[in-house]
Parts: sequence; C-alpha cells; structure tokens
Amino acid sequence: MKKIAVLVDFTRSGKPAMLMAKRLSELSGAEIIAVNVSDGNQNDEAVKHHLDEYTASILGQKITSHSVVGHGKLLSSIPQLLSEINPDLVVICTHGIRGVIQTLFGATILKLVQEINYPSVIVQENTVVRNTTPLNILLTASPYESFYAKMKYCGTVAKALNASVVHYEMEKYLGDTEEVIAKHSKEAEAYYNEIQVNFSTVNEERKLMSLGFAQQTINYAYNHGYDLVCVSADTHQEQMAMGKADKEKMLCNDEGVAMLVCPDK
Repeated sequence: MKKIAVLVDFTRSGKPAMLMAKRLSELSGAEIIAVNVSDGNQNDEAVKHHLDEYTASILGQKITSHSVVGHGKLLSSIPQLLSEINPDLVVICTHGIRGVIQTLFGATILKLVQEINYPSVIVQENTVVRNTTPLNILLTASPYESFYAKMKYCGTVAKALNASVVHYEMEKYLGDTEEVIAKHSKEAEAYYNEIQVNFSTVNEERKLMSLGFAQQTINYAYNHGYDLVCVSADTHQEQMAMGKADKEKMLCNDEGVAMLVCPDK
C-alpha cells in the first residue's frame, strides 16, 4: 500500500477520517494524500495551504503527506480526481448534516462508493480509531459472485496492514444459500492461507427479526471490537430494496463501526 487518499472538507468530519488514515499509514507506511473539492470561490493555493496546515496538525511530522485540490460537485468530480491520484485506499467520513462530506449519507454515500474504483474506508464522526494491533477485519458472508472481488480486496488490505480476517456468517442467511456461502468460506480460507493472512470463521444465530442483516452485523462488530467490517459496494437486483437499505445502514451506522467497502469487480 503506497497511497491513501482522504476526503477533507474542514468540518469536524475531516478529523476522524484523517485519524483513520493516520493509523492505516502507520501500519502500512503509505503516503497520505489530503483531497478537497473546492467550489472555485477561493484561490487554489490558499485552499491547498489551508489543507496542508490542517493535515499537518493531525498527522504530525512523521507521516509523509501532500494535498490535492479539485473543483466541481462532489459526486461528479471525486471519481475523476481519484483516478488521477490512483490511491490504494480512500478514507471518507460520513454522517451528520453540516459540511460537504457530512452530507454524504444514505443513498448519496452509497452512490459515491459505487462510482469509486478503489476500496474505501467509511468512518463516522463517532468512530473510535484504536491503536491496538493487529487490526481485526470482519468479512461479511455473501452468496453472490461479487464475494470473490471483496475477498481479494480485503486480502490485499489485510496483508498491507498485517490484519486478521474473520468470515462472519449468520445462520439461515438467505433461504437455500448456505451451501454457496459455505463454499465461499472454504475458498476464502484457502486464499488467505495462500497469501499468509490470519483467517478464521464465526457463525452466529439470527437474533433480529427485522429485514436485512446490517444491524446484527454492526452489533457483532461493535460488541467484539472489530476495526473494520468488509462489505461489497454492490447491491443485488433480486434483493434491491433490502440490499440497498441494508448497505446504507452499514455505511451510516450510529455505532461508529468503520466499513471497508470494496468494488464489485
């Protein structure tokens, strides 16, 4: 991992994103690139200087960083800007009602991560960035083909951070899909053994009767102190209403559990 891009808008949502990026940089040695989308009413050099100062105030002097200023509307300009930076990971803070990044909630943040071709770490204003090692990543079970892309992105990030991965499955996931999920779990175990990432599995009884699986997954991750929950950015046509709502709940959870969101390809 060489580059971590962080979206910053100078509101209080910028700090938890930068703190998460700092922790990930400490573990991986990656450079941090602070990214701000300007409305064009300010001089670029002034915005960049402000961004440099803001970044240094949180990161200190030991972590290499630099700043990039873009222009335009967030959803349309960020994917193009990131393609020019080509980061290994993107960190975004969402949740709340103030500021540019803080308007990223629900369908908006989901749409953004679906348009980004890089794995993203989504944090909340109340996310606690722990200094414990190793990091623990909860890899969510899935019966879909996109599981393989998620598995590999998660593996790349885990390897770079020297993190452990736990495959999390709920009993009676989606009707008759247990067999497919069991197959995915075995393939994940073989893959992580091959790339030398510590891997284990957990199967929890279904505890909540509400539609979807987000809240129980969040509760498990929060109660067991996981640093990241790995999910795919995709939603599925046959489960679109539940899948989309579930994914939005994961990204904007009130518990402050950070999400590692992976492209579906």
